[in-house]
Amino acid sequence: MEMETESQNKPLDQDNDTPKTPTEAVSDQDLGDIVYQAYQDQHNGYEGSLSRGKSVEQLTGELGESVQRRLRRQGLGEVSLERIGQMVTKVERFIERERARRNQEAFGKHVGPRYADCSFATFEATLPAQKMAAEAVKAYTAKIGEQLAKGSGLLLFGPAGSGKDHLLCAAAREVIDHGHWVRWVNGRDMFGKFRDRMDEGDNSEGRLVAELIAAEILAISDPLPPSGTLSPYQADLLFRVIDGRYRAMRPTWATLNVTGGPEADQRMGAQIVDRLRHDAVAVHCDWPSHRKAQA
Repeated sequence: MEMETESQNKPLDQDNDTPKTPTEAVSDQDLGDIVYQAYQDQHNGYEGSLSRGKSVEQLTGELGESVQRRLRRQGLGEVSLERIGQMVTKVERFIERERARRNQEAFGKHVGPRYADCSFATFEATLPAQKMAAEAVKAYTAKIGEQLAKGSGLLLFGPAGSGKDHLLCAAAREVIDHGHWVRWVNGRDMFGKFRDRMDEGDNSEGRLVAELIAAEILAISDPLPPSGTLSPYQADLLFRVIDGRYRAMRPTWATLNVTGGPEADQRMGAQIVDRLRHDAVAVHCDWPSHRKAQA
């Protein structure tokens, strides 16, 4: 469905106000382009979920006159509000599909080539524990609307190399396809970004904390160091992010290379772990390392 024409960014008041004589029936292609343009103009070019809180009838009423005006100025015949309403639904579906496609591409570039194609279908589940873990993550994503409403996170823990990041990427792919956005950060890179901003001043560090808190879903790939505990500075930053999201009821996903709760508490801090774990779906990925098996 082509949705862009030369008149897309042309203000209506610059058009010739004299209606042209209708010369032909309106094709679905022409009507789709015009409804799409009317959407963009009404919402200043925004292509997000334009109908949240509104019914198709409400949207049709808001756009109907604008669509009819555009039809007349292009020398096309008028169409019924019922047909405009049907096209509104199609255009919204087109916008949602395009947004999901762009978000999937952006996510794939962000996580890198190794994880770009991770999905539930490509997760090698040969052991009963692996199958149970994959099913638990699938069940979480299947009810992502409910999880978002109650701020329920996702916590995968277990030995390094067990495929926790694979499952987290697979979950992200699923929810992005359903119109949501997942911000993925590598724990070590996240602390590096904070360190880089220390010398910038102007509350640069605070802005990064606010950006991470604002993400619809934040997925953190193991924020722990390879050994030992977080430094006091790292613990303070991570607490500010996790606590801010916890209070805002925004789901946080994380993978942790730990054997269980006691080790997580000791290495990361009980206050942080408690907030990550509260109301979250916790999955123990307890099986041999996939990387070691291939070595």
